[in-house]
Amino acid sequence: MIKTNLIIIICAIMLSGCGTQQGQVYTPEDVVEICGFGKERTRDFTMAGVESVNVMPTKSSIDDHFDQMDFYIFDSRSAAKRAFNKTDYWFGEIEEEGDDYRKGWVADVCDAEVEEYEYLTGNMIIVVQTQVVSCWAEPIEPEEDNVIIKDKAEPKEAEEEKVDYWSQSYRDEVIELMRATFR
Repeated sequence: MIKTNLIIIICAIMLSGCGTQQGQVYTPEDVVEICGFGKERTRDFTMAGVESVNVMPTKSSIDDHFDQMDFYIFDSRSAAKRAFNKTDYWFGEIEEEGDDYRKGWVADVCDAEVEEYEYLTGNMIIVVQTQVVSCWAEPIEPEEDNVIIKDKAEPKEAEEEKVDYWSQSYRDEVIELMRATFR
């Protein structure tokens, strides 16, 4: 009787999903299909000592926000979690952090400051650069008294509205789409 009850309880726990990590298991093919990439472009990558496959974006036919995401797919959820737990040293300053994400400034970047958002879902980590700030000074404009300025034709405005990929609103949209698509 006790064995039967114990078996029923264990089966109920396994079927209910208690104790399992959230997020589905992804393959490179899944990412290419979900994001509408024209082709699969991958490479083997070791993230914080854990082997993965890096799926790099190749122009999405669905939404250009996907073009800003870099995908790292691991053999298992536990391998992805292990890598995620070890990547905090990548950041010189972490601004926000939770169980499945981290946002902060990348450490040891030469000539720039780079802010990244790292997101853990299932067996995958997705990385998005949210800001890049150059450390080079702005060019100095010559003084008008010492320079002859030639008349230039006014540049024609583009008929299409250009997307500012570095605007805060665009970067927020990338993160919202990423978290909504890959749960």
